[in-house]
Amino acid sequence: MSGRVVLVTGAASGLGLELAIAFASRGDKVAICGRDETRMAEASARVNQATSADHLRIVTDLSETSSLAHVVDQVIARWGRLDVLINNAAIAPRLPIGQSDAATVRSIFDVNVLAPHELCRLAWPHFERQQNGLVINISSLAAVDPLGGFSAYGGSKAWIEALTHAINTEGNTSGISAFAIRLGAMDTKMLRQAVPEFPAELSLTPQEVARRIVELAIDPDKRASTCITIVPD
Repeated sequence: MSGRVVLVTGAASGLGLELAIAFASRGDKVAICGRDETRMAEASARVNQATSADHLRIVTDLSETSSLAHVVDQVIARWGRLDVLINNAAIAPRLPIGQSDAATVRSIFDVNVLAPHELCRLAWPHFERQQNGLVINISSLAAVDPLGGFSAYGGSKAWIEALTHAINTEGNTSGISAFAIRLGAMDTKMLRQAVPEFPAELSLTPQEVARRIVELAIDPDKRASTCITIVPD
């Protein structure tokens, strides 16, 4: 089914931008969300180049939870509904446990944990009113087996998988569902900054991951579990 309203966080580049383009290309209305005005304008231009579908650009810092109600409000004001929430935005500074101070860990959890939870909370009444809603949470193999230096990032992704299970439990009677994508390494700017030595041939591309996620979002029968692992062939 096309014509749904999709909100994608972390959509200035990488997977978030490819997801926005992939959903918009099939006729969905897409809201893209990111914190940098210049990069978001460039992302909006990319969406316009790829498709004529209606889209909305929202510039906000997800670490500021007080601003998140404005994100959902803008989507509802534009289209009157929200069908798919994609929690893609994340940060992943690489620090050994002995060097990870409380402020660093808190900054990771502000973006990777508190923002997705708050967006789910804000979307929930709209999902209930519609008796329909889908949450797609982007996780990582770090949730179960983090590389050295990614303890806090891995912990945040383990939490988002727990949130995914909770959404399915609590939304079962309201037509609300969720699935998480547990990704292997993906060749993005974030990966290159954190692990510059990671071999490109062992990495996924954002385009192939986005294509797979759209397939899973369209056809629930293809989702064999709540948490789906995508790794290079």
